[in-house]
Amino acid sequence: MKVMAIFFLSIVATVMLFTACSEDDRSSSVGVEANGKSINNKTGTELGAQQNIMDVVTEAAVVYKSKVVENLAKHNKCNLHVGEYTTLPCANIGKAFKSMNENIVHVSDSGKIYAKKSGKTKVISRDAKGKYYKYKIKVLKKGFIYYNYTIMKGEKLDLRLGFTNKLKHMKWSSNNPSVASVKKYGLVKAKKIGKVTLTGKKNKRRYFLRLTVKKKPKSIIYLTFDDGPSPNCTPKILDILRKYHVKATFFELRPASTDYHITKRVIREGHTLALHGYSHHYEQIYRSKKIYRKNLDDLQKLFFKQFGVWCTVSRFPGGSSNTVSRFNRGIMTKITKKIHDWRYHYFDWNISSGDAGLTTSTKVVYRNVTSCLREGQENVVLMHDAPTKMFTVNALEDIIKYGKKHGFKFRAITAATKEVHHNVNN
Repeated sequence: MKVMAIFFLSIVATVMLFTACSEDDRSSSVGVEANGKSINNKTGTELGAQQNIMDVVTEAAVVYKSKVVENLAKHNKCNLHVGEYTTLPCANIGKAFKSMNENIVHVSDSGKIYAKKSGKTKVISRDAKGKYYKYKIKVLKKGFIYYNYTIMKGEKLDLRLGFTNKLKHMKWSSNNPSVASVKKYGLVKAKKIGKVTLTGKKNKRRYFLRLTVKKKPKSIIYLTFDDGPSPNCTPKILDILRKYHVKATFFELRPASTDYHITKRVIREGHTLALHGYSHHYEQIYRSKKIYRKNLDDLQKLFFKQFGVWCTVSRFPGGSSNTVSRFNRGIMTKITKKIHDWRYHYFDWNISSGDAGLTTSTKVVYRNVTSCLREGQENVVLMHDAPTKMFTVNALEDIIKYGKKHGFKFRAITAATKEVHHNVNN
């Protein structure tokens, strides 16, 4: 029966292949090429037929495993890092390629595979004679997390901070320096609106970044929320942001496991998840540079493990200008000088809502923010979503309405946003 089943499956695959494939069938219907252009150029009928073929390919690849050509038998497995790309050994004989999970890897019609997310999947190839080849692809949970990124004209992005492990001597190049140039060690400068592909090489590994450069608004508001997530405030803030199509930045502390779903929602709805610290206890985290770095590293690792997000944007508890750290003289001066070497960005603020202890009034929070907004400036607003901050939640909607009415654009902080720093007082 097993032999008959295999024979029947091979016949079905062959019949469907000849009835649905034309000589100029060049690629699968899913995915984008390296230059970002769609490769889906088929009619609805052709797409439907090809989908049926590829469904058969998935099963047929298992049946024909023992018939994979000899020179591919030793190379039908491939381990990649996130953000890495390579060319399949069968690319020179392949005619159609299919990734069985586009969320993990994309395969181009030329046989290049691009790793997008950690996980396991398969890539199926069919040659001109109708033979099938199966590749097992494993994307490891490490690598380059900036593989698909959007920045604004004039911004800069340090690609070295995009790696989960520190890689030295990576050499980068741009396929369109007029849109975005890159220095060989990885500092990108966005010059004009457009799209560009950047590639980095180190030894045998090759990484990619599909970069989109957008227009930078004249007047920007960056809403930022510290000390969350909290089950009674953060979801309400997210509801308001969604209602007005506004993106914000959440500088979170270590969330309780029961609140993981809130952090997942922050990520899912397109906001920036950023680091406030594994702990907020001043007398602990500011005892030494080593301890403060561990406070960031531990939270970064937790976020990556639980949510798959590699965070490099951070904010000091109390801000870089805090004086609560004066029990350890000069500690903030020391940390601020080293934090970029640790591969973190840090952001203070230039507008405070006053909700950290100066007021509990919704009207005062609204007035503190709106009275300090400046046109032509990047306005970084400090707010909090800790459990007791419902008065901040109640002010948020009116703050957003005011900003939109007066021509401000709301954005989330990214690794390319120009940092806002205070004067250090310790």
